[in-house]
Amino acid sequence: MEKAAKKAEDAGHHVLADAIRQEVTGYRKSPRVRACEVYGEITDTVLGASFRAPFLDIIEHVAYRYGISRSEFLRRYPRARTVFDKAVKLLERQEQSLKRLAGLSPSPSARQPARRRGS
Repeated sequence: MEKAAKKAEDAGHHVLADAIRQEVTGYRKSPRVRACEVYGEITDTVLGASFRAPFLDIIEHVAYRYGISRSEFLRRYPRARTVFDKAVKLLERQEQSLKRLAGLSPSPSARQPARRRGS
């Protein structure tokens, strides 16, 4: 982009050259996105969804937040499917735990200890 700014300036388009340089500065100052943050967002999206969304819908949603296409996202973050699958399994375990908690019979560890005679 710096070459484009130089060409614009050489052609007398100083305002355009300044705009291009400001754009370059903005790119350089923007924080780098770490893969662990992106993968964490996949997990958070799966766990936070109010319904079971399919893999490509979740990826589309997260990719949109980063301003890239679904195909570009999958190219940059090849572990996305594995992370999604693990998040779904975690969600299923959480749902099973909630069902057990809502059940009528308490778990063995939640039972009251037997009372001693004479107490």
